[in-house]
Amino acid sequence: MVRAAKAVGNANGPSSPQLLMFMTLQWSKDLYQWYLDTPNAPTPFIVSADDVMTRPDIVRKLCVETGMDPDALQYEWETREVPAHMPIIKPWVGTVFASKGILPGYDSKDFDLDKKKEEWKEEWGDEEAGFLARKVTGAMEVYEWMMERRIQA
Repeated sequence: MVRAAKAVGNANGPSSPQLLMFMTLQWSKDLYQWYLDTPNAPTPFIVSADDVMTRPDIVRKLCVETGMDPDALQYEWETREVPAHMPIIKPWVGTVFASKGILPGYDSKDFDLDKKKEEWKEEWGDEEAGFLARKVTGAMEVYEWMMERRIQA
């Protein structure tokens, strides 16, 4: 999000004020809880991006649970160009459009915050890397809460 926002001129770095509302999972947790607490509301599902990338069985189950056709799932596709009249979307969709399927290595398997912080230092500097690391650490409790409730096969 930070890189994409910077690429289109909407942020200078991780601590840009306009990005702060995106640096929490609390809004997603609150929305999930609202659906659980609201009579006659649709059943909410928590879906892990890692599961979408690595677990076709989970995606098929989600399709069944939500009334979508699991046989219509695509794991491979033709590359596309970002439309010339929409260059602002390239930071968000460019990698997907240029791919022919789900790319390995984008999941959180083997995530190492210390290693990531070093990468962030190179990209953003010490202060911004520290800011990002604090935001990630602060989000972990809600992340783990949500992961315990995600859709399972």
